[in-house]
Amino acid sequence: MLKYFCIALGGALGSIARYWVGSTVSGRLGARFPYGTFAINMTACVLIGFVLFGQVVTQHAVLERQVADTAALHKDYAAIAGDLRRLGVTGRCLINGSQSIPVAFYADCASAPAPARAEPAQARMAGLGDHWRFSVLEWASSRPPAYARNWPRFRLNGAGYLKLTAYLPPAEATRTG
Repeated sequence: MLKYFCIALGGALGSIARYWVGSTVSGRLGARFPYGTFAINMTACVLIGFVLFGQVVTQHAVLERQVADTAALHKDYAAIAGDLRRLGVTGRCLINGSQSIPVAFYADCASAPAPARAEPAQARMAGLGDHWRFSVLEWASSRPPAYARNWPRFRLNGAGYLKLTAYLPPAEATRTG
C-alpha cells in the first residue's frame, strides 16, 4: 500500500510542478507557442541525459575492472600451468582440486571438478593407466583431500592473484627432483 501512495504522491507533485512551470513560462513568453511544455520536456531530456551518462560511466568502470581481473586470472592460469610443467606434470596428466578446470586447460591436461576428486589409484582402476601424471591443487590456506595429505607439497610461485599449492603423488614428486 505504501508503494501505491508513493507513486500517487510522486505523480501529484510532478503534475503540479509541470503545471506551475508551464503556466509561468507561458505567462512570460506568450501562449502562441507552448513554451512551457517545451521547457519542461527539454529539462527532462537534460536530466535523463545526465542520469544515462552517469550510468554509462559506471558501467564502463565496472567493465574495465572485470576485464582487468579476467586478464589477471588468465595470466595466473598460464603461470600455474608453467609451474606444473616444471614439476613434471606434462603429457598425459590429470589435475584435480581448486581451479583445476582452467589450469588444466592451460597445462593441456585433463581435469576433474572439485566434487569428483579422483584419487590416482581410482583413476588407474578406471583404466587411465600408470603413466598419467597427477596433481591436486588447493588454496595455500586449505588442506588437501585425505588421500593427498601425505603427498609432497609444492608452492606455486608463478601466480600473482591465485595462491595455490600443488600436491604430487610421492612417485611423481621423486621424478621432479
